[in-house]
Amino acid sequence: MIKKSIPYILTPLLLALAFPPFNLYFLAFFALIPVLNETEKRSSFLKLFFSGFLFNLLLLYWLYPVLTGYGQMPEFLAILSLIILFSYLSLYFTVPLYFFKDKLPLLFPFFYVSFEIILEHFLTGFPWGILSNSQASNTGLNYLFYISGVRGVSLLIVFSNILLYHTFKEKKKRSFAFIIFLIILINIPGYFIKSEGSKTVRVAVVQGNESMNTVWTGERVKEEFVKYMNYTKKSVREGARIIIWPEFCFPYYPRYQSGITKILKDFTKKNNITLILGANDQKDGNYYNTAFVFHNGELDYYYKVHLTPFGEYIPYKNLFFFAKKIANVEGEFTPGKVVKVFDIDGVKVGVPICYEMVFPSLIKHFYDRGAELIVAITNDSWYGKTSGPSQLFYLSKVRAMEGFFPIARAATSGISGFFEQNGKIIKRLNYGEEGYLVASLKIRDKIISPFYSFFYFYRNLILFLSLIYIFFILLKNRN
Repeated sequence: MIKKSIPYILTPLLLALAFPPFNLYFLAFFALIPVLNETEKRSSFLKLFFSGFLFNLLLLYWLYPVLTGYGQMPEFLAILSLIILFSYLSLYFTVPLYFFKDKLPLLFPFFYVSFEIILEHFLTGFPWGILSNSQASNTGLNYLFYISGVRGVSLLIVFSNILLYHTFKEKKKRSFAFIIFLIILINIPGYFIKSEGSKTVRVAVVQGNESMNTVWTGERVKEEFVKYMNYTKKSVREGARIIIWPEFCFPYYPRYQSGITKILKDFTKKNNITLILGANDQKDGNYYNTAFVFHNGELDYYYKVHLTPFGEYIPYKNLFFFAKKIANVEGEFTPGKVVKVFDIDGVKVGVPICYEMVFPSLIKHFYDRGAELIVAITNDSWYGKTSGPSQLFYLSKVRAMEGFFPIARAATSGISGFFEQNGKIIKRLNYGEEGYLVASLKIRDKIISPFYSFFYFYRNLILFLSLIYIFFILLKNRN
């Protein structure tokens, strides 16, 4: 019994090790082989389900301290909630693998990735554990991310697993070695792609390193504001033209706390700089998670479009009417309606907030509006010292490789840093560190991303080929 369970334990273990913070990304290219072998023998659905559940547990275990710590949810209810969530997520792993057929090796990868596409959009979406994200630390594949994004990289991973499994099953040692060689070869070109562009912008990020447990008194807010201002002044002396404070650096409503707002307006105008920070806004009785931009003495803003479910709002209230009674759910935030790009001294800047960086479909809207630089502001102190901050940090690298635009990331407490257009990490402040970083980021003369340009074409093609795979499966079963 134990021996028969090994494949279903080995696959999720290998996959989890491929993701940050372990970053053993090469494991993903053969991690599926154990369960593929069992599936060909007509593996049971429940065993595959267990395998998918274990993968999500290993990848997303950090949600437990989020629910019990920040969410103040009773341990029993937190465990029950995660069992439900992991069971749901495991279906996107289980169902496609259950219908795996080695005789359709060219079509199965499209069938598998179609479930990743559905996962990004269905029930608010949660594409955290899609296969391509295991390659977040793999700079060698940045050209493939650039051309085909997460879709193409996931297709490559599944196809590689199938080819290796097939040659292993047929005991073709030479073919097996040749495929390994090709996989290694495919993972090399990206290291030779350099950032380019005639424009350069000097950017600073500030990380205050405050926890979610901070008790915010008036005096404490003042201390934190002074800290951020001191780091900002240092970065200005180092030539920074755009300074980024993270999401919720301290409790602050720019529209109503006129004293701080006037200081920031005057400071940015006097020094001819732009300050971007995350704070809350209240307007017409609604609350918004907001990115505020201080520029030329004026104040502009972007309202977060894709809110974090159960963190910033309760989705499907009729179904989850009890959520507020069992957990510390934030006050009901209202989602923004429009993705916005700011023109800052000739550079178009998009400012996605925290969870929004998980969704390539959302970053595409910034790309469509001409974004040349992405500024990601986040508060990763929710996750504590777990794998969560590292995983979200590397997801920013994936977005940089897809759009081939530089990314500056500022975290309240987490991992702040800069990514070049090719995904290379320039500088970083690790979790638990306080301070600031300054870097010069190259801006391309013209941003062209094949993945974002053909985003819907890729999606529709994958879904269409997935339907063909289903057709052949049904036809075979009927015969």
